Amino acid sequence: MVRSSKLLLFAVLVVLTSRIAVRADGPASAATPSQKELLDLLKSNASLEQKAIACHQLAWIANRDAVPVLAGLLGDEKLSHMARYALEQIPDPSVEEALREAVPKLKGKLLAGVLASLGARRDEKSLAILNERINDADTDVASAAAYAIGKIGTLDAGKIIGETMPGAAEAVKPALWDAALRCASRLVIDGHRDEAVDLYNQLATSDATIQYRVAATRGAIIHGPRAQGMLAELLESNDRAMFNLALQLSHELSSAETTTTYVAHLGKLPAARQALLIEALGKRGDKAALPAIRAVVVQNDPAVRIAVIRALASLDDTESLGTVLEAAASPAKDISEAAIAAIVKMPGADVDAALLKMAESPDSNSRRMAIDCLARRRTTSATQALLKIAEDDPLNRQAAIRALSQVASEADLPQAIGVLEKAGSASEKTAAENVVVAICISASDKDACVEKLVAAMAHATAEQNVSMLRILAAVGGAKGLQAVRNRAGAGSLEVRKAAAEALCSWPDQAAAPDLLALAQDSATSNYNLRALRGYLRLALDVDLSPDKRLEMSAAAQPLIERDDERRLLLRVLSRVQSPKAFGMIEPLLENPAVKDDAAAAAVAVAGKLAPAADPKPFAAVVFEAMDKVKQSNPNAETLKKADDIQQRVRPLLPKKG
Repeated sequence: MVRSSKLLLFAVLVVLTSRIAVRADGPASAATPSQKELLDLLKSNASLEQKAIACHQLAWIANRDAVPVLAGLLGDEKLSHMARYALEQIPDPSVEEALREAVPKLKGKLLAGVLASLGARRDEKSLAILNERINDADTDVASAAAYAIGKIGTLDAGKIIGETMPGAAEAVKPALWDAALRCASRLVIDGHRDEAVDLYNQLATSDATIQYRVAATRGAIIHGPRAQGMLAELLESNDRAMFNLALQLSHELSSAETTTTYVAHLGKLPAARQALLIEALGKRGDKAALPAIRAVVVQNDPAVRIAVIRALASLDDTESLGTVLEAAASPAKDISEAAIAAIVKMPGADVDAALLKMAESPDSNSRRMAIDCLARRRTTSATQALLKIAEDDPLNRQAAIRALSQVASEADLPQAIGVLEKAGSASEKTAAENVVVAICISASDKDACVEKLVAAMAHATAEQNVSMLRILAAVGGAKGLQAVRNRAGAGSLEVRKAAAEALCSWPDQAAAPDLLALAQDSATSNYNLRALRGYLRLALDVDLSPDKRLEMSAAAQPLIERDDERRLLLRVLSRVQSPKAFGMIEPLLENPAVKDDAAAAAVAVAGKLAPAADPKPFAAVVFEAMDKVKQSNPNAETLKKADDIQQRVRPLLPKKG
């Protein structure tokens, strides 16, 4: 019975929320019946759902004339909740009178509900009634009374809560603790700060569970006269929850005295707590804490040192930059990483200047750390220093080259090409290539960059030409493509191979004719397959027209000998919105290795044709193609799609006979 009632209430609420909005959002809909019609419905033999909806609609429009009828439902187990909802919205004192009059007539959950409504109305006149019920043997009733008193939140309500808490039944205490917090908060709003603090203090020192005591302590500190003394007690507390509250308050208490209190306790705490407090002081943002934080920088505890580093960075303490830089070079990985992260975040030219000076250090580890920080800070003023390191320092050359990719600009391209020409190991070459690529791609005039690169190729070695061809393939552009074409037909075998590889990975359509020719050239058999795959990759370009994609597919099809390339071709064809695609797809339905891919491609093409603006001309060919897909015995998903498409185009087929 209980379960069915709950299900019915849920159904009613679903109907309500779908039909109307709450009163606070605006006036009732024009379709809402009049108050008289709704009240007549409540008095009738209408269904429970209809009456519940009527109560909800009355919440929009009802006045004091509706109070007697709604009050008459307070004893109805199935409608009491909805009646109270409507009553709580009516702005008339007769509602409180009706609720108070109903109290002696009810018991159990119905009574608890009415007490809750008195709290929702903040009815001060009901305090005596609520006080009588706060010790009720029924826990639900007593708890509802406590919650209601807390919501009323007057001075008298606070006295009742304070007097009741010590001797209350265990089951009711949580409601009283909640009521104390609510009441104290209301008292603060109403200007009764002293009384609120008294209630907070009573709760903070009671047998309440920790979450209530922490909340009460917070209220007493924020609103009370003993903020600093209580904060000091929290910092000295053995209770971790209370210490955590002290850390939280570092964001809420803005006075200079608060910083003084924290600083005074910094040296008294064990290392673990000291680290937490230092981090909180850093986030607090008061530079008055800096002397105390600097004083503990010599601590050996790693957690404390890391917290100090982070705090110094948060407080933008450039005076301590040397300390942070020294920590960045620490052999302890966690300390070094924390310091580097702090340096990267610290603003100001002073930091950049210090790092540039450190980049000249004779200590290789310090120099590498400075290079890394300059890169992560994207310090463009470091470009020349990094170029010099890349040229003169074999130990840090690779790090400097990597950093250059983050800071170098278009103006630095000639020097970056010079670094590339001097690169020794394969890893250095790769890093140098990345620098040049990064500059060219981000440049405002890519063609100008390509021209400089092509000019450098004229006097470069074969090995350097290979690197520059790879760069051209990454950058693209017409001028770069022409340079690659020139190298593909002349020069050493090594350069010609690199040019062919550049063509095979070229990023735009301009290289498509070259790739097709390379795929067809019997003299370059080593690159036929790669060129074919590159050509098909370009055919996947989303900007291609259907006709161009079809043209490229037709050109590639005779050259395909392997199933991998057949699958790639099918990917291309699946993007073609043309019935001509079926002609290339259908033969592959008979190939066991790729028939599933072919079926999926055919369905994809049909799916594009079926919803066309005028699908009638395609209906017959689409229908026939889907027949062939079904005959290929595809997987269940593809089979269903093919069947659905046939059903869609069937009405468009020419009439027989």
